[in-house]
Amino acid sequence: RAMRALSAGATACVNRPYRIPELAGLLRGSLPGTEAAPPSDPGGPVALRSGDQELDALGHRLFVDGQPVNLALREFGIMDFLLRHSGRVVSREELWTEVWRKPLPPVNNTIAVHIRRLRHKLGDSEAQPRFIHTVRGLGYRLDTTSAG
Repeated sequence: RAMRALSAGATACVNRPYRIPELAGLLRGSLPGTEAAPPSDPGGPVALRSGDQELDALGHRLFVDGQPVNLALREFGIMDFLLRHSGRVVSREELWTEVWRKPLPPVNNTIAVHIRRLRHKLGDSEAQPRFIHTVRGLGYRLDTTSAG
């Protein structure tokens, strides 16, 4: 599978079981405008911060208003992607392709279910969202600058 993925244009492939430090290193190295930390520098935890949210990729933790939020693996992937694209609308297809690493099926409510669970864990509501906003017909936008 790895050879097929690489020959089809993938820039990296990670075998199971997934190791968070390995994934974090690949992500750091693939982001435009960022440089991967030198291998000899263990550094601190790789943190992504936006507004009241901080995502610790190495520790696989999310903090909102300084409080830890327990996330399942896919929820963590969704939050990581949303935080990296904070303030802009991301489509369901972008989320699916990035988090699930395969094409979006024609009929699927998996993302909506995960977003609903994330909102619940973040103390967010669908009617009056603080963080995850649904943009009808387009996708979702993470707003980390709004006051609670």
